[in-house]
Amino acid sequence: MYRKPLLSIAIVLVVALSFIYYAGIGYIESYSREGLQTAMQYLQRRGLGSGRVSFENVQYSSPRSLLWKNLRGTLNVRTGKDVIELFVSAGEIEIWLESIRFDQYRLEVRNFSFRPNRIIERGDDEARAERVKQKLQKSAFQGNIFRLNFTMNPLEPEKALENIVSELIELTKGEAAMLDAEMSASLSLILGDSPLRGRLALIPKGQGVVVSLDENDVRTFARKAKDQLTEGEVRIVAQNPFRAGELMSIKGYAVRKAIELSKKDPQLPQDAYRHVLWSYLLTKRFNAEFAKRVTDAHEEKKEVKDYFDKEMDLINNRIGRRFAQNNYSEEELAHLVKTDPGVVHSISNEEK
Repeated sequence: MYRKPLLSIAIVLVVALSFIYYAGIGYIESYSREGLQTAMQYLQRRGLGSGRVSFENVQYSSPRSLLWKNLRGTLNVRTGKDVIELFVSAGEIEIWLESIRFDQYRLEVRNFSFRPNRIIERGDDEARAERVKQKLQKSAFQGNIFRLNFTMNPLEPEKALENIVSELIELTKGEAAMLDAEMSASLSLILGDSPLRGRLALIPKGQGVVVSLDENDVRTFARKAKDQLTEGEVRIVAQNPFRAGELMSIKGYAVRKAIELSKKDPQLPQDAYRHVLWSYLLTKRFNAEFAKRVTDAHEEKKEVKDYFDKEMDLINNRIGRRFAQNNYSEEELAHLVKTDPGVVHSISNEEK
């Protein structure tokens, strides 16, 4: 007697739930694409470049979680004098609701990567840009998993999104990020003519986390590259994995430029010019505080018998930072090194 009415009600419920399910997915997909666009606009406002990212589909993975599959796209990032197009991808991105108040969430990104694709804008030095292009082809950032716990007001999701992106940017700068996160990943770079392959992780620092290379992997690279990195330099490279390429490139450029100019002008003190130029370029690219950290770390290897040599280098490093802060051009440095009374040309000159 009641069988047909109950069956009819069941069918109506199934149809209604199906409608709600697919309508919900439609809204979620629309909001997801809008969220990606907002994130790209925020990156552009921060001067970090632009890009286009999309995903294949989105679905409910459980009653309280959503799963996005096959995220793909490009991100244009300025690094030094170049704008590099990165190919970005993630196999799965899943988000869980962790609180009945709809304010606590957990995010997981699985099987993700960032790979340099091409140079969009080059600096003036075509030969240097070509070397960069060849090294980029052998570089990659690959991750197994990234987990993030965060708080979000469901009525103002943009604020949470901007805060997360802002903190992730701090990570790429080697700064501590106020995130409750963990990561398992690896980084491959060509520094000079040698490959650096290292394991990446997020490690606690203060109340936040920093991204760091395994220091043993950096030491292995230094041995193969025959670069006598001090323990201080090993720590700086490990703690600044996304700056490692530029750090080694600037150091190598300063060495090559000092040799080249001293051959053309025997009156130019090669060692003094190298330290001034190195410190100058680090200050221009990053800031004076970071430049001091890098160059001071290099001087750790000096023994007591090298005291005067170390002091000479520290003085010239300091002058290089001053030249950068006074906005001298790189072309002016050779003349300044020869004529500025503060520059120490040699230990013997300083002792006289």
